[in-house]
Amino acid sequence: MLVYGDAVRVEDPRRTLAALRDGLETLEAPGPAVERHARLASLFIAAAELAQGLADAAMAAQGADGPSAQEDAALAVVLQLAQALLGSWRALGAETDAPDVDHSALQAALAAIGRMSLPAVVQLRTGEGYAFYALYPEAYAMAALQITSPGEQVIGIRSIGSGLASIVAAALGAAPPVTVRPVGPPFRRCLRLQPALQTRLKAGAGFIVVDEGPGLSGSSFGAVADALEGMGAAASAIAFLSGHAGDLGVQASDAHRTRWRTAERHCIPFEALVLDAEASGHRLASWFADLAEEGGLRDISGGGWRAERYADPASWPAVNTHQERRKFLLEGPSGPWLLKFTGLGAVGERSFAHAQVLAAAGFAPAASALRYGFMAQPWLSDWRPLELLPEHRPRFARHLGEYLGWRAAHLPAPDGAGAGLPVLLEMARVNAIEALGDQAARSPALSDGRWAAATPIRRVWTDNRLHAHEWLEHADGGWLKTDGVDHAAAHDLIGAQDIAWDVAAARVEFGLDAAETTILLKAVGERADVDPDLAALLEPAYLAFQLGAYSMAAQAHAGWAQERQRLDGAAATYRRRLAERLTG
Repeated sequence: MLVYGDAVRVEDPRRTLAALRDGLETLEAPGPAVERHARLASLFIAAAELAQGLADAAMAAQGADGPSAQEDAALAVVLQLAQALLGSWRALGAETDAPDVDHSALQAALAAIGRMSLPAVVQLRTGEGYAFYALYPEAYAMAALQITSPGEQVIGIRSIGSGLASIVAAALGAAPPVTVRPVGPPFRRCLRLQPALQTRLKAGAGFIVVDEGPGLSGSSFGAVADALEGMGAAASAIAFLSGHAGDLGVQASDAHRTRWRTAERHCIPFEALVLDAEASGHRLASWFADLAEEGGLRDISGGGWRAERYADPASWPAVNTHQERRKFLLEGPSGPWLLKFTGLGAVGERSFAHAQVLAAAGFAPAASALRYGFMAQPWLSDWRPLELLPEHRPRFARHLGEYLGWRAAHLPAPDGAGAGLPVLLEMARVNAIEALGDQAARSPALSDGRWAAATPIRRVWTDNRLHAHEWLEHADGGWLKTDGVDHAAAHDLIGAQDIAWDVAAARVEFGLDAAETTILLKAVGERADVDPDLAALLEPAYLAFQLGAYSMAAQAHAGWAQERQRLDGAAATYRRRLAERLTG
């Protein structure tokens, strides 16, 4: 089924350079040391994305990976920022002042890039580990120091490898890294290299290959090792730095699996880096000492939060525990705080900004602090999961409409931030056919003509997660949306949509009848434009997406019977609702 996507931002590289120059001026802003460190990391990540975009543009122009003066110049900036980031990290651990950043050298290096011949636009990709999975670049620097015989050539696998390889090179004092983009089918990738790059790699005596993952196949790591061994490198001369210490996924080839199990590889897990770190300044709890000094930290990730909200596990909602962001409860003198990972760099900063304005508008819990990827919000112990009694439904429908209308009016998103209608239609057809058979694609609800005549999308940062378990209600009345800041930038193909997508979701998730839908639409329309016909058109696509998401989550939980049962139950509900919608 179609569920996941790979978001790409198309930007003018000169605009990115200008943002980097402006960002340097923010480093000395007042605040806790960890906030300054986070601003430095944001610059490092943004510079690495620019290097990645320039490298991909050169590869597209030349047909293969090879030398690129523009990428080399950008990587020089990334290396300077990597060195500054490592110095800041050491100071954070020692609880001393961080070394000064050489602003003049960085400004000069950025200006030098600006004088080069640059493409009109580049495609920038956000590292999934940075955005979703609490992968910190410092972990790779620490892992590099564990290599028994560090290789002389660091190779980063784009996208995220541009930055990760740079911080590894900075930690080891190695030469600037090489970056490559494996190509081909997802589970059988290979490298496409120009002769000049092949010559450079053949001259190497040892190699360190850097990427997040591995995923289902590990074929990106495997592609680099295949190429190196094909050019004469010994298997023992290749070390791997990865995002986790586990084996390759189920789609790995036998040859890649054998190599992975015997190769030298290192990983510093999140727990060792920021939960149980030796230095107190590196520990997550210490970053929020102003909120809860000496407070205890309790992990509620992977669906663990449900035990805090529901007395009976039988009432737990179905969630994809493998893809939930890390969450912790931090005990403080005035009550517990929720610490949720919202992303490093611009991703986390945008999520925090959205959380703040949603709270100010009265729709969400307060957002009190953002510290290196983690947002702190008060844990509302006196609020309970939504029950939505029949007599409250009309008032809730109005509140829900006011919430969606406010989002549509105040959270505009760029045009390229989400899937277009043709992609949504393709997803709906593929998922419906897999679940219901070929006849599903012949439903008038999925006809080309009906979708082609739809109103153009007015893209906003939609909520994209209106499920009932995402809401809290208070005994005295009132509702809050607990998790509405980052699902439109999640690791799926939906992204930011027209507010009609959320209207369709609201109708599905709360089973709104005609009268309640009228109340909802009126409340949305008082704040922003909404097209009821577009919402109706999108409803089967929403059902098909949720069906795919829960079906794939159920497969991933095959070894966890209770969670698998919950997920299968949710998928069955969406399957039934989709069949009714397509035949009604």
